[in-house]
Amino acid sequence: MTVANFDLHLAFIAAAPKNDAVIEHICIRPTPGTRQVVDRVVLSSTDGAMGDRWKTSAWLRLPNGAPDPRVQVALCSPRLLQLLQGHGDPRCLIGDTFVADLDLSEANLPIGQRLAIGTAVIQVSDIVNDACGKFAHRFGVEPFKWIRKPEHQHLRLRGIFAQVIQDGEVGMGATLHKC
Repeated sequence: MTVANFDLHLAFIAAAPKNDAVIEHICIRPTPGTRQVVDRVVLSSTDGAMGDRWKTSAWLRLPNGAPDPRVQVALCSPRLLQLLQGHGDPRCLIGDTFVADLDLSEANLPIGQRLAIGTAVIQVSDIVNDACGKFAHRFGVEPFKWIRKPEHQHLRLRGIFAQVIQDGEVGMGATLHKC
């Protein structure tokens, strides 16, 4: 699919619910390059998603060398994953902690917005998820370019990063909602 073809699907992505999304997929990354689909995960403000490699090998670090808590967890839209069908099994490859059908745009989820998810609370980060080289390798250059178009940045097509504010547990089917 070309960048122009992806543009035809912007209305589909924009039509995502504004609140109360069901967790459809939970994934942790125990080691670099690995993915493990789980039924539930414990979120910790100090450790991120338990079993995930964030604490030991986060891609973004603070000046003191500690992992940056603003990228503890990631949330992706299943609507994006539907567009990536035919490029492998996107849910297994994406590596985001959660997949939930929610409008991830800046207008709906401004920086600092808190989201209750299971018994945990996360906060939308100011770190932009604009797709990395691994995303381009897995899904192709066209989706990568489409996500990174400057006019799409406010839509957060690739998803969002968040920090754990309140420890808790999240299971499949839990509802995520703004608080």
